[in-house]
Amino acid sequence: MAGFVLSRGSWRIGAVGTRVRVAVALTDDAVGRIRQVAAACRELGFEHDATLGSIGVLTGSADVRLVARLRDVPGVLTVETRCEWRPPRSPRFA
Repeated sequence: MAGFVLSRGSWRIGAVGTRVRVAVALTDDAVGRIRQVAAACRELGFEHDATLGSIGVLTGSADVRLVARLRDVPGVLTVETRCEWRPPRSPRFA
């Protein structure tokens, strides 16, 4: 079954291996061990870009199929995805 995946500024039908930008928010009690939580996320395939330690957030990218698994990492409160959609360019204006 083909699904719609929003990534990298375009719609893809049935895309496999599509990466999305994510922000991983930690629970209050996990902020003190943010490095361990980041390591656990990286083991799942999370590509870690930045650590916002003062607010307990990790940013990076992940395969769209991985997002649900990141939510199950101990200490993770939520995982937010950032997707941008832009309409396809018309051949007339390309």
